Amino acid sequence: GRGRRRKMRSEEELVMEQKREDGRKRRRERLESDGLDSCRWCYANLQRFKVKHLVVALGETWYLSLPHTVEKVQGQCYLAPIDHESAAAIAEGGPLQKEITKWKDNLARFFFEKEKKEVLFTETALLRHSMPHHLRIECFPLQRRDAEVAPSFFRQAILDTANEWSENPRLVEYLTESGKPVPIVQKFSYFSVEFGRAGGFIHIIENEGRFDLQFGQSVIASILSLSPPSQRPQRHRPEIEFQLMKNFAGRFEPYNWTRELVEP
Repeated sequence: GRGRRRKMRSEEELVMEQKREDGRKRRRERLESDGLDSCRWCYANLQRFKVKHLVVALGETWYLSLPHTVEKVQGQCYLAPIDHESAAAIAEGGPLQKEITKWKDNLARFFFEKEKKEVLFTETALLRHSMPHHLRIECFPLQRRDAEVAPSFFRQAILDTANEWSENPRLVEYLTESGKPVPIVQKFSYFSVEFGRAGGFIHIIENEGRFDLQFGQSVIASILSLSPPSQRPQRHRPEIEFQLMKNFAGRFEPYNWTRELVEP
């Protein structure tokens, strides 16, 4: 009867919670053993850095969060693997690549259908460090008129500055429908920008030390005629952060595919 179903559902929830706790424990142990406990993007570290409340949704291999500092554009967010993964992991295919496609598709639909905006995805992959940077994809929703000029702004910005951080002048254009830029991401550090789900640019970074980690945000600021990003970005007050996350999560709810992971 109804009471039995409720009891069974409760038992299923307990089993699922225990599995999650076991997973969290394994992640904490891995972070400590690998010296990754200082990474601000590993999900197991978010609580310690007081940014876990900014997480909007948790998938199987990725999570969606609002930025840790004051956003450059309304609705700005980022995607990152739950574990410490570099860009090379996506190039290898598997669960990471499959799930990020779902995240991007749903975010693009969300911003287009709910807010009449196009979303840009930027990524900076630095692979040559002794500890590769935690993969993170920043998402910038733009008004359509701004999104239309974004390709020309990014193309020009890359061509104007690339000689500072790369000896290779090649700018690669790719269409997402034809697949990911595997030959580059498997071997080189790079910067990429994707315009909605239609296509984008990717450029090799040969001199990581000279590359501006805020390059993508700087171009976005230029498109919107905003001041350049600060070298010491500020945070919102905690109560504002909670409200921003609650508002975003409420609007995103119909597009939050992760609900199917927890619903019995």
